[in-house]
Amino acid sequence: MQNHNLYKDGFCFLPAIFSKNQADSARDGLWEVINGHYETGRSPESRFWNIGDDPASIIKIDKPHLCNQA
Repeated sequence: MQNHNLYKDGFCFLPAIFSKNQADSARDGLWEVINGHYETGRSPESRFWNIGDDPASIIKIDKPHLCNQA
C-alpha cells in the first residue's frame, strides 16, 4: 500500500484499530438500539427515527452508546 502524508496529501491510511469481532459487536449493538432494545436500560439522548418508520430513510440516533456497551 502506498504511504500518504496527512499534511502533504490531506489524508493518510492507518492500520486497523478495531478487530473484526469488535466491529461486528458494535454493529450488532447499534442494531439493538435501533430496534429499541437498551442493554443499559437507558434511552438514547434523541431519536430522529423510530420503530415503524421507513427503514429506507436516514436513521439518526444521538448517543446510542448510552444504551448499549457493545
